[in-house]
Amino acid sequence: PPTQRIWLAVRSPNLCRRVKEFLFELMHGAQWIGNRWKHINGYESRAMCQQCNELENMEYILISCQQPHQSLIWELASSIWPKEYGPWPDISLGTIPGCSLLQFHDERHNILPEAQRLFTILVTEAAHLIWKLCCEIVIDCNGKNISVTEAYNRFKSAINEQLQCDICQTNQFRWKHCAISKSLVKLTW
Repeated sequence: PPTQRIWLAVRSPNLCRRVKEFLFELMHGAQWIGNRWKHINGYESRAMCQQCNELENMEYILISCQQPHQSLIWELASSIWPKEYGPWPDISLGTIPGCSLLQFHDERHNILPEAQRLFTILVTEAAHLIWKLCCEIVIDCNGKNISVTEAYNRFKSAINEQLQCDICQTNQFRWKHCAISKSLVKLTW
């Protein structure tokens, strides 16, 4: 897709602010990973993955790393995906910022906005959580891994928080013309 469409996709109303900021940084390569750490005395070890001993980059962190929590989070996201929307698409680094551009169709080739919305939420929340956990492992935990149980609970919490936000945003009185339709929220979840 054209660059302009990807930029607009990152500003999707289906995304919360923290996820939009994460995607903006992802598209600009603004994260402090890999070679950026190699030039700072005392922090050179942060350039490498503590688990795999690979030089970190965003594709590696979000897609390729063998950390147990990373694969678990993508499995959880795909397990939420309803089978009637088709198979869970392959995730790549380009899929993450452009996920709201993917269109899903029913058997009569009608576009399913609720499927597009759910996919956008699942992919961006999963990627953002993987990034947050990576930062915690490197900076806060000094290389100590996050347990699979903690990763599971945090993903579940992130998705439930998004569901609660959706429910709150159906309030026509509070959100006026920006409110989300109740039917879209019901179809999404």
